[in-house]
Amino acid sequence: MKHAALVTAIVGFLLWAVPGSIAAGINAQGCYNPVDFGATPNNPADDDRPAIQAAMDAATSAGGGRVCLPAGHFRVVRAPPGTYNRFAALSTHGAHLELMGSGPGTIIEMIGDQGAATTFVISIDPGASDITIRDLTIDTSLMTNTEEQTHAIEVGSPVGTGFVQDFRIDHVRIVHPGSLVPGVRKGDCLRFVGNTPESLVRRATVIGSTFTSCARSGIAIQRNVHDLVIMGNQFTQASDQDIDSEPTGSGTNGSITIIGNIFRDDLAVAQGDFAVTIVGISGPMARVTLANNVFEGRGVDCYRVSDVAFTGNAFDATMESGYGVIEVENVAERLVINGNSIRRRGFAGPPIRITHHSGAFTSNAVISNNILTNDTAGGGIVMESVADVTVSNNDLHWTVPATEAPAIYLRSTIRPADGVMISNNRIVGSLGTAIFLGASPQPFEAVSIVGNMSRGAASSLRCTQSVAGLFHQPIVHAANRWETAPICPTATLVTSFP
Repeated sequence: MKHAALVTAIVGFLLWAVPGSIAAGINAQGCYNPVDFGATPNNPADDDRPAIQAAMDAATSAGGGRVCLPAGHFRVVRAPPGTYNRFAALSTHGAHLELMGSGPGTIIEMIGDQGAATTFVISIDPGASDITIRDLTIDTSLMTNTEEQTHAIEVGSPVGTGFVQDFRIDHVRIVHPGSLVPGVRKGDCLRFVGNTPESLVRRATVIGSTFTSCARSGIAIQRNVHDLVIMGNQFTQASDQDIDSEPTGSGTNGSITIIGNIFRDDLAVAQGDFAVTIVGISGPMARVTLANNVFEGRGVDCYRVSDVAFTGNAFDATMESGYGVIEVENVAERLVINGNSIRRRGFAGPPIRITHHSGAFTSNAVISNNILTNDTAGGGIVMESVADVTVSNNDLHWTVPATEAPAIYLRSTIRPADGVMISNNRIVGSLGTAIFLGASPQPFEAVSIVGNMSRGAASSLRCTQSVAGLFHQPIVHAANRWETAPICPTATLVTSFP
């Protein structure tokens, strides 16, 4: 009888204790479910923030785990004063955490008056590592009284110490529209920033996600961000850039890969000519790959970069100014632009423009195997102040008359044109000049023009100089198929040198 009473007591205790432990821990599916912590999805009057945060904290306190949100609307507000990160609704500086929905039907909505203060829906704070957000929607449509630093996801907030590393956002849909109230602003859909070198962000991946509407940029890259992969995402509307590397403060950025994304911009909403900007801070943005992306509406701008490859991208850009669809300014060291298809519409200008800025310039570049179609009266490939550059095997075509434009333009503005090869390009269209060489005000040194073909240009090769004697060396000019003779009275043309 005593044994029977003990068994009964133990069973009774278990019947009481197990539900309580499930509510504070892992459920039968191996998840920390915020519903077990008190969340009530689809309840407009409820604040689900404490329950979701409690589930996240329970997972990281246990050494890591998965927080699983079922389908439904989960409404959150900013954390109260005294919270570890009072700028965010949800935040973590822990490790080995996966915040997972059941697909786009799992919606985290941030609502209410934000007091014109810095606000994040989700903040990945310094010290966090091995963090994944996946298979859900973040919607900020019901936020009011926001400000410029109101971001859907902040990676590397100013709260805490240590690196943020091994972060992944996977199949997340972000709806972060701008404010309808005049003078009230909102920020980026996803912002990366390591506030100091000691809290840098590294090894981050954004894959398969949808940036439906972004008040400012889709993905902002500020400073101290390294080893970032952006792959297979859809960008459909941003008021600034879809990917905006516009660093502020001090630090470094580097090793960024942008592959297989679609950028489809609403030009009535988007600001400026570029879907993607890549900008160095302190030194050049180093080791950049932009490959196999589709750009519908806008182009790409690089400023202060090195070790860059633009390959296999398809552009159909309607430009608002004379910038190139691919625009390269300031330092560009070891640059490859290869195998892209570029169609330019809108304001007259070139598909590719490479120019100096602030006393810095491009060297060691290859522009090859591109198909360039210009529906404007602008030029084709424009280069100023470059050295050690190859322009080869490009197909340049104009669909409208461009009687004042050159197909390939080379000018020595702030440094000599030296080590430049222009070869095996096909140029078709009603143009002013096929290839233009302008020694002004710096000289020309070693330049070769070999194996090119032009059809429709008023002049084939034209050379000018601002003062006499700037063509220091003969120009190697051989095996070109021109319709008109070169006009180069100021330069000597030879078939080989010496």
